[in-house]
Amino acid sequence: MLAEQEQDYSSATGVGNHPDEKDLSASRVWENSMDANHDQSKSSQVLLFDLNTNSFIEINSSTEENVNALEKKNAFLVQLAAKTDLDKEKLEDPSLYHYANFSDNVLATSVVINSTVFHAKEAEKHVIHIITDKLNFAAMGMWFLVNPPPKAIIQVESIDDIKWLNSSNFYPNLYKILFLDDDIVVQKDLTPLWSIDLQGMVNGAVETCKESFHRFDKYLNFSNRTISENFDHNACGWAFGMSIFDLKEWKKRNITGIYHHSQDLNEDRTLWKLGTLPPGLLSLFYKLTYPLNRGWHNFGLGHDPALNLTEIENAAVIHYNGNYKPRLDLAVLKYKYYWFRYLVYDNPYRGLGNTTE
Repeated sequence: MLAEQEQDYSSATGVGNHPDEKDLSASRVWENSMDANHDQSKSSQVLLFDLNTNSFIEINSSTEENVNALEKKNAFLVQLAAKTDLDKEKLEDPSLYHYANFSDNVLATSVVINSTVFHAKEAEKHVIHIITDKLNFAAMGMWFLVNPPPKAIIQVESIDDIKWLNSSNFYPNLYKILFLDDDIVVQKDLTPLWSIDLQGMVNGAVETCKESFHRFDKYLNFSNRTISENFDHNACGWAFGMSIFDLKEWKKRNITGIYHHSQDLNEDRTLWKLGTLPPGLLSLFYKLTYPLNRGWHNFGLGHDPALNLTEIENAAVIHYNGNYKPRLDLAVLKYKYYWFRYLVYDNPYRGLGNTTE
């Protein structure tokens, strides 16, 4: 049954359609005609999207090629405009399943989205909000315009344009949202997460207390009085690579305001290292996190080569947290398959570009 599902999805998206897993390259070409009236011997600007640098580079191409590309570009833009109008209401519909993904990596995000939609029941009810930076906004948007996952709704936003980051309203019209990191792979339908009773907590996540180094004293500076008086040094950490948030509780408890206040308190970097996400989240959601069953989230694929493969294969989400990302040469080889099976290979704009660096 899964094999048939993979075949149907691959036919629609090109996911995993390359016969050789050793070919780990993928890039996208976008051509922009500088002057369609020039003859075919003239050169014009062509933009090649290089996934190594996550940016566009210039190459040369004939005018005829540019005209063809320009026609395709216009067709895509027309489709995008039409789809945007149709999806506008769905982007804020609380009855649908909403996800948030913060990333500046196009390829990594594509795997997250492809794997999520592949396993989603009623994919048309799933809305994925991708938040990226200004530098990568165009590339991220173009990628999902060229490689739209079947039925699901994708919104790409620039973090510079999002007003709710500085207010108490975090997606004000939604009730719940699932956060997915950009180094995870989804292996099961995640919709049951929206039905879990978080018992008044702001978010639900899997605990990381299996080992002692995942407790609070390894993240926060307990020699600081503010930390020692407000936190238990032996409290469990959380795997925030997949977290379900109750946005009603978020607003009720003014989590955004508390976050900004905690950043101000840590201005001198004595509470935790500035820019380090886990300690900030641990302090923010201390006593506000509901423990999910460990089967929802299996982590450590980015640093531990000795994980139980059965547990990995049975997990709803697997997480390549650590330095050994699956697209890199130093990744653990036996874990790569779970990631590359959701990579888009077959695309008319695919060029050559090493994605293993």
